[in-house]
Amino acid sequence: MDESLAAFGLVREAPPQQDEPFRVYAFNWPTLTVFWATWNQWRKVLIGKTVVRDSMDWAQVESAMNLSGIKRAQRPAIFERLRALEAEALKVLGGK
Repeated sequence: MDESLAAFGLVREAPPQQDEPFRVYAFNWPTLTVFWATWNQWRKVLIGKTVVRDSMDWAQVESAMNLSGIKRAQRPAIFERLRALEAEALKVLGGK
């Protein structure tokens, strides 16, 4: 493999480490767990022949919060943080 790459002037690099730990502040933990529980619950739109993520499915998010036992008083703050996570995820995932 390395010889084949070298024939084109390329060098194999190790992939970036994906499972490195990262710090999560305690007040963000409920938001992150809801985000992980709903990571595949996105509304999608068809643009030409391409399916693009448009936004999180907020009904599914509400359901996840209910099933997770998150108190109603905590939900507005979690919702705002989820919107920030959604915006950043859409940048990475190629949404709007």
